[in-house]
Amino acid sequence: MPTLRRFSITALLLMSQLGSVPICHAAPRGEEAAPDHTYPERMRWFADAKSGMFIHWGLYSIPAGVHWKNPADNGHAEWYVETTKMPMSEYEKFADRFNPVKFNAEQWAQIAQDAGMKYLCITSMHHDGFAMFPSKVSDRDNWSLSRTPFGKAGRDPLMELKKACEKRGLKFCLYHTIMDWHSPLYGARRGYNDVAAKSGIQPDMNKFQEYLEASVLEEIERYHPAMLWFDGNWEGCWTLENGKHLEATIRKADPAVVINNRIGKGNHAKLDKNMLGDYLTPEQHIPAQGFGKGVAFEACMTMSGRNYWGVNKADFDAKSVKPQQTLMTFLFDLSAKGGNMLLNVGPTAEGEIPDFYVPHLKEMGDWLKVNGEAIYGSRAGIYSRQPAWGRTTTKRLNNGNTRVYAILFEASKDGVLNLEGLTNTPVKAMLLDGGAPLSAQAKDGGVSVTLPAAVAGKKNFVVAVDVAGEVVGEAALDLNPKADKDGVFALYPRQAATENGLALQGDGDGENLGCWTSKAGTATWTFKTAAAQAYRLEVACGAEQASDGSVIEFVSGDQVLPLTIKATGGWEKMATLQAGTLKLPAGENKLVARVKSVNGIAPCNLGTLRLVPVK
Repeated sequence: MPTLRRFSITALLLMSQLGSVPICHAAPRGEEAAPDHTYPERMRWFADAKSGMFIHWGLYSIPAGVHWKNPADNGHAEWYVETTKMPMSEYEKFADRFNPVKFNAEQWAQIAQDAGMKYLCITSMHHDGFAMFPSKVSDRDNWSLSRTPFGKAGRDPLMELKKACEKRGLKFCLYHTIMDWHSPLYGARRGYNDVAAKSGIQPDMNKFQEYLEASVLEEIERYHPAMLWFDGNWEGCWTLENGKHLEATIRKADPAVVINNRIGKGNHAKLDKNMLGDYLTPEQHIPAQGFGKGVAFEACMTMSGRNYWGVNKADFDAKSVKPQQTLMTFLFDLSAKGGNMLLNVGPTAEGEIPDFYVPHLKEMGDWLKVNGEAIYGSRAGIYSRQPAWGRTTTKRLNNGNTRVYAILFEASKDGVLNLEGLTNTPVKAMLLDGGAPLSAQAKDGGVSVTLPAAVAGKKNFVVAVDVAGEVVGEAALDLNPKADKDGVFALYPRQAATENGLALQGDGDGENLGCWTSKAGTATWTFKTAAAQAYRLEVACGAEQASDGSVIEFVSGDQVLPLTIKATGGWEKMATLQAGTLKLPAGENKLVARVKSVNGIAPCNLGTLRLVPVK
């Protein structure tokens, strides 16, 4: 566990006045790190914002994922030049065609505002190294917007977007790459970079560092972004010392700018001594239990139903977008765990955000207009393991009490909200939509709230419960599996204790345990059986073709059931496999899922398990 950064008394007092602004960096630098007195102030807006828009837009939007040699190969996006191995001299020609005449910064910023988002982060430079603005630094290689018809017409989409954001009170932020497939100086030069090869310039990371820092400083001076979102730090040529130098350069230029943790090294979704920056950045998954009190994080998630960041023609033509409830649950889940949501859109080469995204974003914004109090400025909820009925967030009130917001996916059949384990005395309760008062009382080691008949059939409504004093620690919540009336145990992904990277993903029928890229990853369910019984184990799982033949094991006591995984057509496409029979004694039992062998990058995504009594 990294050592917490040492703060001055002044900084600590300021943080206490801010309520629950994170009290440590995502990646503290160790005992000798100098106190950073600017951290609480620069992180104030980030901690309160909760929702931002991510935009991946660049030259790769022109081919829109269609392979330059094979039109039938259409599975590419923002990594286009890398995944297709297109010669860089050919890829450069896209710059001569880039002319997004339908781009309207006011419209983009309005879409973000209507979605209830508080900040916007756009790719100023992705891994192809192309500067999406008229850059004097990148112009040395003729590799910026200045080269394009759009730039030659005097347009600067980043400046236009910055002004449109500022008009609406949105924080303007920039994504900047470290990994650079175009620069001849970058240490891990690609074989397809024929332009660099012909230049005669040798890779040189010292000179690349100078170029990178000049580019970043140019953006700071030109746009004064509220945040710099780095990426591409994982290749061996980029070292922790490179990251420290870059961060120090940025801090000197603008102490107020927020920096994500991908400026350093290590796993960007874990507390790591080799990470730098201000907060953690899990990608395409939400940690099952967050990172604990005081650690700022933001999960970047795609709206695309097929998880593309940049626009993909096949994805676009199919109007592929995640279900509304999935997007809403991203926001609820992250807020409940003390994190932010950075939700990505991939505009077209013409400069339009996909129109089929817009209704989903507006519906989210409409919900926030009514219920935003439960999200903006909130802190993590009362549970680390999330209840099936919804999510919670919290706020300290000026009178010293705590307001607990319960976001219910739908009303319970008995018309009661039970906040199990919440031992503070209830003061009052109300529906957030309309403020109707509700009856709340301490009961059975928790707080029980009687719901009105009017919420029957409603989705995603919020109950606000004020309790006396501060909620210390977390409320105890029994989420262990229980048998139904037929004696069947459903072991849901959310009920598992996970280790070594296995992460809870999705919601509802799509809930699963994914990111199983470590062979040491395990999931453990704990439950009680009333009597000794044999059970048939049914396993829902989804797997890509490359993972076919992987073997996972289910272990209970000295019993081991191996299960050979069959490809299902995708990680999210679940199929049920029969794992065999377990004989379980009466009392407490544990069932552990672990990897025996793996093909591809992961064995599978693991859905719900079912233990069915064998008669």
